[in-house]
Amino acid sequence: MLDSLALLEKDFTEFQEFTMARLSEHCLSQQLRDEVCPVKREQDRCDQAVNTEITKGCATLPSMHLVHHPILGP
Repeated sequence: MLDSLALLEKDFTEFQEFTMARLSEHCLSQQLRDEVCPVKREQDRCDQAVNTEITKGCATLPSMHLVHHPILGP
């Protein structure tokens, strides 16, 4: 009976240590996500602004079909 109790206590301690390690790992991961997300959102916003400017610039260029292109045409 004492052996079973000791084994159960050992298993519980291992489970508790494993659980605490996972919680610490999860908290660290969440902290990193919290730090990275604002940076990622800012980068996405900048990329979108640049793409908008490029698209505006393309609208002012003359339309050229590939068949009339000096390099890509026949």
